[in-house]
Amino acid sequence: CEGPTDPMHLKAALYHFRSKGMFNSLKVDFHMYRDDMPVGHGELYNYMVRKHLMKKDNVIEVYLFDNDLKQYVQKLDGKPFITVGHPKIYMALLPKPEHRDFFEVCIEHFYKDEDLCRRDANGRRLYFAREFDKDTGAHVTEDVRSVKLHPLKQPGYTIIDNRILDKDDRSVALSKKDFALAVMHRKKSHSDVDFSAFKAIFEMLQMMV
Repeated sequence: CEGPTDPMHLKAALYHFRSKGMFNSLKVDFHMYRDDMPVGHGELYNYMVRKHLMKKDNVIEVYLFDNDLKQYVQKLDGKPFITVGHPKIYMALLPKPEHRDFFEVCIEHFYKDEDLCRRDANGRRLYFAREFDKDTGAHVTEDVRSVKLHPLKQPGYTIIDNRILDKDDRSVALSKKDFALAVMHRKKSHSDVDFSAFKAIFEMLQMMV
Protein backbone atom coordinates (compact mmCIF):
# COMPACT_ATOMS: atom_id res chain seq x y z
CA CYS A 1 0.00 0.00 0.00
CA GLU A 2 1.06 3.57 -0.65
CA GLY A 3 0.85 4.94 2.89
CA PRO A 4 1.90 3.58 6.29
CA THR A 5 -1.67 3.67 7.62
CA ASP A 6 -3.32 2.01 4.60
CA PRO A 7 -2.63 -1.58 5.71
CA MET A 8 -3.94 -0.72 9.17
CA HIS A 9 -7.30 0.31 7.74
CA LEU A 10 -7.45 -2.71 5.42
CA LYS A 11 -6.61 -5.07 8.26
CA ALA A 12 -9.35 -3.56 10.45
CA ALA A 13 -11.88 -3.71 7.60
CA LEU A 14 -11.08 -7.34 6.77
CA TYR A 15 -11.45 -8.29 10.45
CA HIS A 16 -14.86 -6.63 10.40
CA PHE A 17 -16.01 -8.45 7.26
CA ARG A 18 -14.75 -11.82 8.45
CA SER A 19 -16.66 -11.37 11.69
CA LYS A 20 -19.74 -11.34 9.45
CA GLY A 21 -18.67 -14.40 7.47
CA MET A 22 -17.37 -12.49 4.45
CA PHE A 23 -14.09 -12.95 2.55
CA ASN A 24 -13.10 -15.95 4.69
CA SER A 25 -11.57 -17.68 1.68
CA LEU A 26 -9.45 -14.65 0.77
CA LYS A 27 -5.96 -15.31 2.07
CA VAL A 28 -4.11 -12.03 2.37
CA ASP A 29 -1.21 -10.62 4.36
CA PHE A 30 -0.66 -6.90 4.68
CA HIS A 31 2.81 -5.39 4.66
CA MET A 32 3.04 -3.33 7.83
CA TYR A 33 5.61 -0.54 7.64
CA ARG A 34 8.16 0.20 10.33
CA ASP A 35 8.13 3.74 11.69
CA ASP A 36 11.61 4.39 10.26
CA MET A 37 10.77 3.16 6.75
CA PRO A 38 10.45 5.77 4.00
CA VAL A 39 7.12 5.19 2.31
CA GLY A 40 5.15 6.94 -0.39
CA HIS A 41 3.93 6.41 -3.91
CA GLY A 42 7.41 6.89 -5.38
CA GLU A 43 9.10 4.31 -3.16
CA LEU A 44 6.25 1.85 -3.67
CA TYR A 45 6.28 2.22 -7.45
CA ASN A 46 10.07 1.87 -7.72
CA TYR A 47 10.02 -1.27 -5.60
CA MET A 48 7.15 -2.74 -7.64
CA VAL A 49 8.80 -2.28 -11.05
CA ARG A 50 12.00 -3.97 -9.79
CA LYS A 51 10.33 -6.81 -7.91
CA HIS A 52 9.88 -9.11 -10.92
CA LEU A 53 13.69 -9.36 -11.14
CA MET A 54 13.79 -10.88 -7.65
CA LYS A 55 10.55 -12.84 -7.55
CA LYS A 56 11.02 -16.60 -7.20
CA ASP A 57 7.75 -17.70 -5.61
CA ASN A 58 4.21 -18.03 -6.94
CA VAL A 59 2.57 -15.73 -4.37
CA ILE A 60 0.35 -12.97 -5.72
CA GLU A 61 1.59 -9.49 -4.81
CA VAL A 62 -0.67 -6.46 -5.06
CA TYR A 63 0.68 -2.90 -4.98
CA LEU A 64 -2.22 -0.60 -4.13
CA PHE A 65 -2.01 3.10 -4.97
CA ASP A 66 -4.20 6.06 -4.12
CA ASN A 67 -6.34 7.25 -7.00
CA ASP A 68 -5.10 10.83 -6.86
CA LEU A 69 -1.99 10.88 -9.07
CA LYS A 70 -2.43 11.22 -12.82
CA GLN A 71 0.70 9.24 -13.75
CA TYR A 72 -0.65 6.09 -12.11
CA VAL A 73 -4.22 6.55 -13.31
CA GLN A 74 -2.92 6.83 -16.89
CA LYS A 75 -0.89 3.62 -16.57
CA LEU A 76 -4.00 1.62 -15.75
CA ASP A 77 -6.00 3.30 -18.55
CA GLY A 78 -9.37 2.73 -16.92
CA LYS A 79 -8.64 -0.80 -15.70
CA PRO A 80 -8.92 -1.62 -11.98
CA PHE A 81 -5.55 -3.39 -12.03
CA ILE A 82 -2.76 -4.58 -14.35
CA THR A 83 0.20 -6.95 -14.11
CA VAL A 84 3.68 -5.44 -13.97
CA GLY A 85 6.59 -7.50 -15.30
CA HIS A 86 5.27 -10.77 -13.83
CA PRO A 87 1.86 -12.52 -13.97
CA LYS A 88 1.70 -12.56 -10.16
CA ILE A 89 2.59 -8.90 -9.60
CA TYR A 90 -0.34 -6.50 -9.78
CA MET A 91 -0.61 -2.73 -9.72
CA ALA A 92 -4.03 -1.53 -8.59
CA LEU A 93 -5.77 1.73 -7.79
CA LEU A 94 -8.19 2.32 -4.95
CA PRO A 95 -11.70 2.14 -6.44
CA LYS A 96 -13.99 5.12 -5.98
CA PRO A 97 -16.32 4.55 -3.02
CA GLU A 98 -19.99 4.85 -3.96
CA HIS A 99 -20.58 7.62 -1.44
CA ARG A 100 -17.90 9.87 -2.96
CA ASP A 101 -18.45 12.19 -5.93
CA PHE A 102 -14.74 12.49 -6.73
CA PHE A 103 -12.17 9.97 -7.97
CA GLU A 104 -9.01 11.28 -6.24
CA VAL A 105 -9.45 9.10 -3.18
CA CYS A 106 -7.09 8.02 -0.44
CA ILE A 107 -7.83 5.22 2.02
CA GLU A 108 -9.51 7.51 4.57
CA HIS A 109 -12.15 8.50 2.02
CA PHE A 110 -13.63 5.00 2.31
CA TYR A 111 -15.09 6.05 5.66
CA LYS A 112 -18.15 8.26 5.87
CA ASP A 113 -17.49 11.89 6.79
CA GLU A 114 -19.21 11.49 10.15
CA ASP A 115 -16.76 8.72 11.04
CA LEU A 116 -13.75 10.67 9.81
CA CYS A 117 -14.74 13.59 12.01
CA ARG A 118 -15.17 11.59 15.20
CA ARG A 119 -13.22 12.96 18.13
CA ASP A 120 -10.90 10.75 20.15
CA ALA A 121 -10.73 10.65 23.95
CA ASN A 122 -8.63 13.84 23.88
CA GLY A 123 -11.07 15.76 21.70
CA ARG A 124 -8.93 15.58 18.56
CA ARG A 125 -10.24 14.80 15.08
CA LEU A 126 -9.41 14.90 11.40
CA TYR A 127 -10.44 17.99 9.44
CA PHE A 128 -11.33 18.76 5.82
CA ALA A 129 -9.87 21.68 3.88
CA ARG A 130 -13.41 22.91 3.14
CA GLU A 131 -13.94 23.63 6.85
CA PHE A 132 -11.56 26.60 6.85
CA ASP A 133 -11.38 30.06 5.34
CA LYS A 134 -8.73 29.72 2.64
CA ASP A 135 -7.31 33.20 3.26
CA THR A 136 -7.25 33.42 7.06
CA GLY A 137 -7.15 29.76 8.12
CA ALA A 138 -10.06 30.30 10.53
CA HIS A 139 -12.52 27.46 10.91
CA VAL A 140 -15.97 28.40 9.67
CA THR A 141 -17.84 27.16 12.77
CA GLU A 142 -15.32 26.17 15.46
CA ASP A 143 -12.94 28.38 17.43
CA VAL A 144 -9.85 26.76 15.86
CA ARG A 145 -7.54 27.70 13.02
CA SER A 146 -5.20 26.10 10.52
CA VAL A 147 -1.64 27.36 10.91
CA LYS A 148 -0.81 26.35 7.36
CA LEU A 149 -2.77 27.97 4.55
CA HIS A 150 -1.38 25.98 1.62
CA PRO A 151 -3.42 22.80 2.34
CA LEU A 152 -6.57 24.92 2.35
CA LYS A 153 -6.02 25.70 -1.34
CA GLN A 154 -6.43 22.00 -2.14
CA PRO A 155 -9.84 20.48 -3.00
CA GLY A 156 -12.33 20.71 -0.17
CA TYR A 157 -12.25 16.97 0.49
CA THR A 158 -8.52 17.08 1.31
CA ILE A 159 -7.92 15.71 4.81
CA ILE A 160 -5.85 17.81 7.22
CA ASP A 161 -4.33 16.03 10.20
CA ASN A 162 -1.88 18.49 11.72
CA ARG A 163 -1.25 22.13 12.63
CA ILE A 164 -4.84 22.85 13.71
CA LEU A 165 -4.80 24.88 16.93
CA ASP A 166 -7.43 26.11 19.33
CA LYS A 167 -7.51 29.59 20.92
CA ASP A 168 -4.93 28.44 23.51
CA ASP A 169 -2.60 27.17 20.79
CA ARG A 170 -3.25 23.55 21.68
CA SER A 171 -3.27 21.03 18.85
CA VAL A 172 -6.76 19.68 18.14
CA ALA A 173 -5.92 17.73 14.99
CA LEU A 174 -5.89 13.95 15.08
CA SER A 175 -3.07 12.51 12.98
CA LYS A 176 -3.91 9.98 10.30
CA LYS A 177 -1.83 7.44 12.19
CA ASP A 178 -3.72 7.98 15.44
CA PHE A 179 -7.01 7.77 13.56
CA ALA A 180 -5.91 4.45 12.05
CA LEU A 181 -4.81 3.14 15.45
CA ALA A 182 -8.13 4.15 17.00
CA VAL A 183 -9.99 2.24 14.29
CA MET A 184 -7.71 -0.81 14.27
CA HIS A 185 -7.71 -1.17 18.07
CA ARG A 186 -11.45 -0.43 18.26
CA LYS A 187 -11.08 2.43 20.69
CA LYS A 188 -14.37 3.47 22.27
CA SER A 189 -14.53 6.61 20.14
CA HIS A 190 -14.10 4.63 16.90
CA SER A 191 -15.43 1.19 17.76
CA ASP A 192 -18.40 1.20 15.39
CA VAL A 193 -17.20 3.00 12.26
CA ASP A 194 -18.81 2.03 8.95
CA PHE A 195 -16.54 -0.24 6.86
CA SER A 196 -19.08 -0.94 4.12
CA ALA A 197 -17.23 0.98 1.38
CA PHE A 198 -14.11 -1.16 1.88
CA LYS A 199 -16.01 -4.12 0.42
CA ALA A 200 -15.13 -2.91 -3.08
CA ILE A 201 -11.41 -3.22 -2.34
CA PHE A 202 -11.66 -6.85 -1.22
CA GLU A 203 -13.93 -7.70 -4.14
CA MET A 204 -11.20 -6.35 -6.42
CA LEU A 205 -8.58 -8.48 -4.65
CA GLN A 206 -10.75 -11.55 -5.15
CA MET A 207 -10.72 -10.92 -8.88
CA MET A 208 -6.94 -11.39 -8.92
CA VAL A 209 -7.00 -14.83 -7.27
